[in-house]
Amino acid sequence: MKPLFFLHEKDDAARLGGLGIDTAKHVTFAGDVKDMLDFVTADQLTDKTLWRRFVEQYRIKADAKGGWRCEYWGKMMRGGVFVYTCTHDEALYEVLLETVKEMLTMAEEDGRVSTYGREKEFFDWDVWGRKYVALGMLYFRDICHDRALRAEILKFVRAHIDYMIARIGAEPEKLPIIKASACWGGLNASSILEPVMKLYGITGAKKYFDFATHIVGEGGSAWGNILQLATENKLAPHQYPVTKAYEMISFFEGVLEYYLATGKEEYRVAVENFAERVFDGEITVIGCAGLTHELFDHSGARQVSDYFKGIKQETCVTVTWMKFCLRMLLLTGNSKYADCFEQSLYNSYRGALNTDRRVFVDRVGRGFLKYGEFVPTYLAFDSYADLLRSVRGRTVGGTQHMQDGTYYGCCACIGALGVGLCAQIGMLRRQGGFALNLYGDAVYQTMTPDGQSLTLRVSGGYPREGAVKISFELPRAERFALSLRVPAWSVDTTLTYNGTEQAVTAGYTTVTEVFENGDELVLTLDMRTEVLHPQPWGEDEIFMASSKGGQRTVVHEEPEEKYHVALRRGPLVMARETRITADFAPVSPASEALYVDAELLPRDATPFASMVALSVPQTNGTHFTVADFSSVGKTWDEASEYEVWMPTVHES
Repeated sequence: MKPLFFLHEKDDAARLGGLGIDTAKHVTFAGDVKDMLDFVTADQLTDKTLWRRFVEQYRIKADAKGGWRCEYWGKMMRGGVFVYTCTHDEALYEVLLETVKEMLTMAEEDGRVSTYGREKEFFDWDVWGRKYVALGMLYFRDICHDRALRAEILKFVRAHIDYMIARIGAEPEKLPIIKASACWGGLNASSILEPVMKLYGITGAKKYFDFATHIVGEGGSAWGNILQLATENKLAPHQYPVTKAYEMISFFEGVLEYYLATGKEEYRVAVENFAERVFDGEITVIGCAGLTHELFDHSGARQVSDYFKGIKQETCVTVTWMKFCLRMLLLTGNSKYADCFEQSLYNSYRGALNTDRRVFVDRVGRGFLKYGEFVPTYLAFDSYADLLRSVRGRTVGGTQHMQDGTYYGCCACIGALGVGLCAQIGMLRRQGGFALNLYGDAVYQTMTPDGQSLTLRVSGGYPREGAVKISFELPRAERFALSLRVPAWSVDTTLTYNGTEQAVTAGYTTVTEVFENGDELVLTLDMRTEVLHPQPWGEDEIFMASSKGGQRTVVHEEPEEKYHVALRRGPLVMARETRITADFAPVSPASEALYVDAELLPRDATPFASMVALSVPQTNGTHFTVADFSSVGKTWDEASEYEVWMPTVHES
């Protein structure tokens, strides 16, 4: 059964081998991506007070009694670095540089860097936080302008990881990695595999490879060897003995890096099996997962289930999935992972941006406010999203209270990374040319295979509009290939080269020509409004769990679930919202086959900023209005209730 967002995906879609990051590329984004980059830069990444607050958690050992303040600095640093690769904003770089220098002073004499005291180290989320310290530093090192500082950073990270290697491992006197945290059977601790492999790639030091081998050998969790389960491929992730989505994706990204270093096929098989299973069964129409807390729970099929009433679809899962999709695209050349990235970017991710700058202290988890009075704190990202009638800002995910009275959350820290990945995935290098994956307005400057300068200008107002124009600027004519991603949802797609129609293939369509200055490709994508229906799922056994354990529960499909529809136009999932549709009555779209002839409304048709609004005709002759999911709900209260899956008119 194909995922709802990929109903038209073709099994024989063209793939591309040998994809890689274009290190010669400089990209300037416009439109919606630029707006997202500007927002996270201004509202989060250049806030020096925020950076100082996060560093301070290491100075005072703020997690001495447990917690995950330890993740905040490194997680946000990673996002800041990727945003910088998109914007090349030197003011942002200076802010990142300042906090990196301050963080370097947090190492103890033996290299230890932790928000935990020594009596509590390798407990709870300690190793998880150390992972993010290493990642933040190593990613900043990639963009660092100062050679001496690069060396200092590497020395810092080596000492940081060496401290753990001396105490964690397979030797009798050491602690196995899956025992370095009781949370999720040590799955969070096992995710340190990624920075260990990154450090091994930089240094070539055997001790880092040996440490990674220990981590891989433990299988990811004390609750069960999920690496072996992925290799066997008999179970889906929601059937594993541990189902925490964010941490599991992070672990498998580390396994992917281990495969790239070793070339051992069993690890590639495990990673691909896991990715396919998540793609097939877990990802919802908005590009996230987890309708039960933050867990894999077959949410791709159970999208209309309201069995679990609590938090759903964590922003941390969205962003981690986006990063994993980039890695899987590079590994497999399968354009569906670029489709998945775009699906998340324009729906669940953009929807999480707190663009109305709302602060709701009554929705902060009180159990984590441990220091008396607290200060209402603005967070740039929302943490969760529902698909049935709901509001945004339901709670602050990963809330941790800090000693100055403020608080923060895990999803807010990871958020910047999502849009920051656009510079890497937007256009990739392939043998003999390039692969274009994102179609929002942008200018890509790079070098051709022959070494001359090339500028590709992408315009057309996508994703509101479907005609994507790609113009070429280069000093002299040169033959090379440009592969264009054809999204699975685009059934009726056309392509012209200088006005002459070209053949279109599913997956990637490749145009190989002697391109000249002034040449133009026009890719016209299918922007009809599609009516989506829930998939029957019968019953499932899902894990109702906390970090320390839980139990499996059998849940059943309710009869009313099938009487729902969702709407999608291009990559954008649509939603009803109370400011544009006062009455959430059942709907009956006047659809023929899979599509409804919805009218694209002017940009000012909604009382709030939206990318797309549609007037949808019904069988009774009336219309109702929807807007893109990523724009609705931004008051974070009942004034902007929304729903993606709308109940339909039916006979009881």
